[in-house]
Amino acid sequence: MKKSILAAVVATATVAMTAFPANASAQNVKVEMPNSANIHLRETFTSYIEVTGYAERNVTPDIFYLDIVITEKDSKGKLSVESQQRDMTEVLRRLGVDTEKQLTMVNMMSEYFKKTNSLATAQYRLKLGSAADVRNVYAALGELGISNVSIRSVSCSDIKTIREEVRIEAVRNAKSRAKGLAEAIEQTAGECFYIRDWGNDSSDETVVAYGTMRKAALMSNADAEEASDEPLEFKPIKVSHRVDAKFVLRDRKNWRVTD
Repeated sequence: MKKSILAAVVATATVAMTAFPANASAQNVKVEMPNSANIHLRETFTSYIEVTGYAERNVTPDIFYLDIVITEKDSKGKLSVESQQRDMTEVLRRLGVDTEKQLTMVNMMSEYFKKTNSLATAQYRLKLGSAADVRNVYAALGELGISNVSIRSVSCSDIKTIREEVRIEAVRNAKSRAKGLAEAIEQTAGECFYIRDWGNDSSDETVVAYGTMRKAALMSNADAEEASDEPLEFKPIKVSHRVDAKFVLRDRKNWRVTD
């Protein structure tokens, strides 16, 4: 028994040595042991198709964040930031805004224009729920002389749910693509054995730059009244997702539909 085992070892060593030139040095010989898992995969899925699935959806924003900057008026008997804030809060409440929940102070600072004088500046962030509210706030603040108002970002109240739905649509799109390509070569796409989700790192808020809105805030009263009946439109939020997937290729003759 021991002799037969020894003979097998010697025979194996002889075969391995004949695989390299006689003058090959030991430093140039690289021996790699096969990975049993990889061999199993290759044997199991000898033929597969790899596709990219993509889906996107345009979502109408229903959350709007405005940045409002109030600067102390540099005139006789300065109009303080606090006074303007009180007027702003009163106007917003008349428009139905819950200032306790929707209005927050972001920053307050002083800008030094002269050694003997400084002007205070306060920045606020306002959350609104419709484009109509945005227009009404712009108009009301403009009447108070507060024109430094800009739209910081927009979002959607169901944005997380929508992202998940688009993710699933991307996977289904990958499956549909695999099926179509497989049928083109008279085969079928079988089970999916690999999915790579590229994820979505984008914020739930979409930062925007509305130059037209800034211009609208500076319009004359006559122009503003003329445009008051025009609907305020915002670009939709684009939600997209991408995945990579691999499907086993099956011959049609070996493929059966099961209940």
